[in-house]
Amino acid sequence: MKSSIYKVIGLCLVLTLACMAPSFADENEVSALKQQISDLNKKLSMLESKIDQVEKKPAPKYIAPKAGNPTVNLSKDINMGGYVEVQYTDNLWGSTTNTGSAAGVAGDPRANKLRVFDDDQDTFKMHATKVWFEKEANPEGGAGFRLDLLMGEDAEVVDFEASTDQDEFAFEQAYIDVVAPLRAFEDSEILPDMINIKAGRFVTLAGLEVIEGINNWNISRSMMFGFAIPYTHTGVRTNFELWDGALDVYAGLNNGWDSVVDNNKWKTIELAVGYEPLEDVSVMHAWYFGPEDSATAGHKRFLLTNVVNWDVNDKLDLAADLDLGTQRRELTDFNENQQWWGFALYGKYQYTDKLALASRVEYFNDNDNFRTGFDNRAYVGITLTAEYALYDDLIGRLEYRHDKANDMDLHDGDSFQQTLGAQLIYVF
Repeated sequence: MKSSIYKVIGLCLVLTLACMAPSFADENEVSALKQQISDLNKKLSMLESKIDQVEKKPAPKYIAPKAGNPTVNLSKDINMGGYVEVQYTDNLWGSTTNTGSAAGVAGDPRANKLRVFDDDQDTFKMHATKVWFEKEANPEGGAGFRLDLLMGEDAEVVDFEASTDQDEFAFEQAYIDVVAPLRAFEDSEILPDMINIKAGRFVTLAGLEVIEGINNWNISRSMMFGFAIPYTHTGVRTNFELWDGALDVYAGLNNGWDSVVDNNKWKTIELAVGYEPLEDVSVMHAWYFGPEDSATAGHKRFLLTNVVNWDVNDKLDLAADLDLGTQRRELTDFNENQQWWGFALYGKYQYTDKLALASRVEYFNDNDNFRTGFDNRAYVGITLTAEYALYDDLIGRLEYRHDKANDMDLHDGDSFQQTLGAQLIYVF
């Protein structure tokens, strides 16, 4: 194609020069023009030869990138996002002390007892900056990955392996994601035709509330989130559907509760199932069973969580969470069995496109002081939160919370504490 174009151009040029030559040139000029035309024809022949060589040259062979030196198209293959969370918390009747390691530890002088992330009072805190990267696996079969980087005060709580005031960084999640077809069951209405496999570190299936503040209805986390359940697991998790999608099933093995490296030779079993018994009602049960101490015998811990979500209408959402746990033969308490349980009721009403109100009522019973470490048994909390979308990517929240314990001296000489909180979350 390109050779024909060049030939036509050359022929037009020759005819033009031939027609013009008699009108303004003598014989010497005509001779010079003929020489130039001859030279031009030679150059065109050389150009045609090079074009033919290029067109016949085979395409370069694709060489897969070596491990450790990947080639990634960020704009096409990898999605990313995150949020920045800033918060202010004030304890209305607390002390003025904000020292210590964690508010959930007995004897810690921090003001806000039995809190997880908002344990300091009368202070601004950069709670979290999270950045996540994800390459989704092909749903018909393929591999991808997920990486969640968490920075700020919240990272100290999530990362038990490196929980110091200087280490405000954690890998909340980091796993390889594989989708594998099960062709033997592709015509079955009961068994799955696809299975999802995650290998690495991932967030727990237990409970209703999550680490990401943007995905909760309240600013503060419940006592069950802080003391009844784990945050993350390191291991292998599978997910598949049964009965034509009626059941969403999870099964896996991991190192246990928040353990990057296992502290015993046994593994924790993870099982969960989700389903919709009624329209707009979803239910999720999650079980964890395995050793969570360094004993040779691997003293077992059991946890069962039950979560119900009900989308009542376009404006009202309700939820409930019930958790039950037990630890057999706790090493630090003369091999006694320990128990804890609790429940929480949630509601959120979307008044306008921008304004929403949320509430939470909770009860947590640490029968043997195993999870909280405080010398009391029962805790009650009431939380009210107002949320307003200042912009499409900026959310503001205000919260009032009242906590009460059966220990008359837990909260600086009182059985209760009241806190106010304010929060800004920018999502990107």
